[in-house]
Amino acid sequence: MTASLSALDITVIVLVALILLLLLYVVITVNSFKRLLIKVATAEDNIDKNLTEKYDLLTKAAVEYKDALELKENMTIEEKINFNNELDKLAGDLVQNQISNDLLKSVQETDKRLKAAIEDYNFYVTHFNNMLITFPANLIAGLIKLKPIKSFAILTK
Repeated sequence: MTASLSALDITVIVLVALILLLLLYVVITVNSFKRLLIKVATAEDNIDKNLTEKYDLLTKAAVEYKDALELKENMTIEEKINFNNELDKLAGDLVQNQISNDLLKSVQETDKRLKAAIEDYNFYVTHFNNMLITFPANLIAGLIKLKPIKSFAILTK
């Protein structure tokens, strides 16, 4: 016994399939936006962490440099007399350079991580913003009220 489908039955099946495909596309697109927003937030947290670390390192360098200067300033008159001007300058430079070298390496490593975090952030922001303007994802973005995100400006030395 074979049951034949009428034109109305076929039309209903096709419409239900199209509606299901449309819903599937909407769910996949919304999830893609959410994943990108999570990646953007993670990259932003990495930027914040590296900026905080750089600030802490530079603050530490300033404190250590200040302490080194106080050591030099607290020398007795007799001790200062024993140094000639050139040796005094050299000693100060050596103390400053030792502090600077150790901290400079740390700051440079932090700068590398910071640059990588900014590049990740900008990559995900660009991908997100491109999705916002691409049809038909832009329709879904409009429905859930998503707005473009600003990229992070990279300052070059």
